[in-house]
Amino acid sequence: MTEREKDNVLREFIAKMQEIRGMQLTEAGIQALKADVEFLLEVAERDTGQSVRVRNFLLAWWNAEECGGFDLTDLWKLDMEIVEAMQRILFVLPSYQFYPDRLGYGARFERMARERIAARQEANG
Repeated sequence: MTEREKDNVLREFIAKMQEIRGMQLTEAGIQALKADVEFLLEVAERDTGQSVRVRNFLLAWWNAEECGGFDLTDLWKLDMEIVEAMQRILFVLPSYQFYPDRLGYGARFERMARERIAARQEANG
């Protein structure tokens, strides 16, 4: 992606964030959010470089303090389909304001979090 393309994506992101502030999430919006979360979970549960980055993104929503954050430069290393799903989630979160367990994904997120925390403890100790 060129610098110009990156700038355009950032401008679009900012414009979309401004547009959705204060919007109420509809049932259709919740279903779309669930579809994006499901897609990202499927990627995260694989064993690839992209899956590690997607897990970081999802776990930053779940519990960034315990599971770590998400490095925005990791977006550069992801397929656009994945980045677009992440963007849609980011667009919705200001009006949704719940954790992913509210969508029915608590067990999957808890498993990812336990694995992440165990891996960090093993690496540090």
